[in-house]
Amino acid sequence: MSRATRHNLKKLEQLIRTLGYKVLYEKGNFKSGYCMVEQSNVIVVNRFLGVEARIGLLLDIVEQTNMPLETLNDEELRFIRKLRQSFAPNLHVEDS
Repeated sequence: MSRATRHNLKKLEQLIRTLGYKVLYEKGNFKSGYCMVEQSNVIVVNRFLGVEARIGLLLDIVEQTNMPLETLNDEELRFIRKLRQSFAPNLHVEDS
């Protein structure tokens, strides 16, 4: 099981950047905690959320978008699966 640490959050953010998306933390009135600018591949997350909520939201976004997970290596995919088991066990991101 993974823990909600800043290290895990930073690693997840880096993987999302590898997939071509930019993650920003900004002040805003986001009903879902985040918004996406689809054409720019920008994810804007409410900066007032805690580490655990940020990880959960980013995992949710990975599922809802068409991020090319097949471009990740085995270690990176294992990391995402491990986070999913801990923070979002109901997500159904395709395992490669």
